[in-house]
Amino acid sequence: MKESTYKKHIISLFILYLFYYNLPFLWPFIYSQETQAFLEYSGTRSLIGISGIFVYLIPAMYLAICCGLYFFSLYAKWIFTVWVLSNAIFGSVLFGYSASAYIDTSLGYIIALLEGAVLTIIHFSATSKRFLDSTNHSNT
Repeated sequence: MKESTYKKHIISLFILYLFYYNLPFLWPFIYSQETQAFLEYSGTRSLIGISGIFVYLIPAMYLAICCGLYFFSLYAKWIFTVWVLSNAIFGSVLFGYSASAYIDTSLGYIIALLEGAVLTIIHFSATSKRFLDSTNHSNT
């Protein structure tokens, strides 16, 4: 895979996640009051209460990881891998019930597919060697 194609995947993931994270600000314009009331139930029975600064810190960390992936940071590669896998394994247990409407669900699904593609690229393609190359160059 070409490096430019990989970087387009990362840019797409960054933009889609940024849009996905800000979707709740659009809810009043795209959903009825009943749908908005339903969406408020998302996170019910969560074992981890995310509030305060964590509401902004978690997405900021994800976007920072995407930036690291763009520049072939080896740390970003492994943090992204752990992040995605732990979210897939523990996310539904830790973050409670999920309530979402069609647009949110569709966008989340596209992001999940793109994350899977990125995981495959950074671990099993020729592009994965760039992470080791970038680490070796930073030490010299």
